[in-house]
Amino acid sequence: MKFLLVVFTLLLLTGCQAQYVSGTIIGNKEIIHEISRLQLAALDRNLTSGDYTILKGLTKDDVNAQDQFREIDWLIAHGEEGHAAHGLAFLEEYVRTGEKTNCLPHELSHIKLYLTHQDILMANGAIKELESESWIQHAEQIKIKFPQYYKNFEETKAKVRDAVRRLQKADYSSFTLEEIRYVEENASC
Repeated sequence: MKFLLVVFTLLLLTGCQAQYVSGTIIGNKEIIHEISRLQLAALDRNLTSGDYTILKGLTKDDVNAQDQFREIDWLIAHGEEGHAAHGLAFLEEYVRTGEKTNCLPHELSHIKLYLTHQDILMANGAIKELESESWIQHAEQIKIKFPQYYKNFEETKAKVRDAVRRLQKADYSSFTLEEIRYVEENASC
């Protein structure tokens, strides 16, 4: 009996060690709990960079999570705390599923903030990642189920494509920012 207990304990420890060594955050209940705690706190107040300390520690080895925190930290530092809290939802989806959410309207919104705050380096980094067609295809599928959220979809698609094209050509004009504003007001993820 003692032998079986020792074997079971070793198997359990080996399994836990293998999961820890892999460094994955996908499906980690502790991280999901911490994200939920922060989301609840964000309902009552603006979060600060310090609020994210525990979560950053739990996700420190994941490149995608660190990219999300780079954005969150920037948004907080520039007085855009409301936008920073949105990052928690995307991070939660990533931890739960292992897939990054492609929300082009959200990305365009952040690019607009970077440009408004004259941070061309952050804007250029985000612009390099833009790809409109996969979001449009995804949105077309969702539109079938929820048409009420896509009333101006054809015009929104055109504005998305044009804004992405302009940004990729370093056109940061007020016209481009106005197109992004339209997308913010009319597009869903």
